[in-house]
Amino acid sequence: MEMDVELTSNAPVDGSEDPQPATGGQLRALFERSVKRGPDAMVGGSALKPREVTFLLDGSVGELREDGSPVFSDEAGNIVDIPVTLQSLTPEKELNALRNQTDPASIPFALAKAQLARVGGEPLDTAMREWFWRAIGSGGRQICVIAAQHVGGAGQTVMGKYQKSLAVL
Repeated sequence: MEMDVELTSNAPVDGSEDPQPATGGQLRALFERSVKRGPDAMVGGSALKPREVTFLLDGSVGELREDGSPVFSDEAGNIVDIPVTLQSLTPEKELNALRNQTDPASIPFALAKAQLARVGGEPLDTAMREWFWRAIGSGGRQICVIAAQHVGGAGQTVMGKYQKSLAVL
């Protein structure tokens, strides 16, 4: 079975206007605007900005310290909420996050963990990411998986356009 899929404009999916296929020239222009040129081309190689989602994680979802106090509490014992930012992954980072996943149920968690970019406004290194992923507990990890869907998932409009335009020949 062969599929014929065309790129289309951002025309409404509600039928008020038929989507117009993008031409090869338009696709080339989009590519040219998204690729760095000159001395900075080797640093990152792309002018594409990653998508981000930031949310407030309720500190009560976290694990407990050895002394029984909540891990996300201040010196006075008050639970603090944590600002968390997830960022879309490059194809290479996405594949790396999936590399050792053998259980399909673990895939959303591996991708969400890899998307963790900042906590409390601070970038995460590998050790901090590992600590935070454990410290937020099962409930916090579930919230991160839900948030990750907003970063990398196709929304209802995108899926509607896909379904409307799909042609199986």
